[in-house]
Amino acid sequence: VSWEKNIEENFKKDSQAYLINFTAAWCITCQANDKIAISRPSVKEYLQQNDIKYIVADWTNKDKEILLALESYNRNGVPLYIFWKPGMQESKILPAILTEQILLDGFNNS
Repeated sequence: VSWEKNIEENFKKDSQAYLINFTAAWCITCQANDKIAISRPSVKEYLQQNDIKYIVADWTNKDKEILLALESYNRNGVPLYIFWKPGMQESKILPAILTEQILLDGFNNS
């Protein structure tokens, strides 16, 4: 799913769990996290089995709306990973350096 303004509010209203990947093509950490964590079969399977929508917020061209979303989490750059599921009071910011296990633990300990 591609990121768009208000996507978090809309998913929360619909009680739809989500993981947002704020990323950019020029971000080396983002690309590494994708390879070693996000694109791993166990992570993809977990997202699918638990009906967690995966959203990509591509900041490669420094989109102003994405910058405002980053700033709402007190960030001014990427990577940023946001997770939310029904029952959580607030979205959770996952670590900037990801591993497969950090991601799976982040989903389960929320």
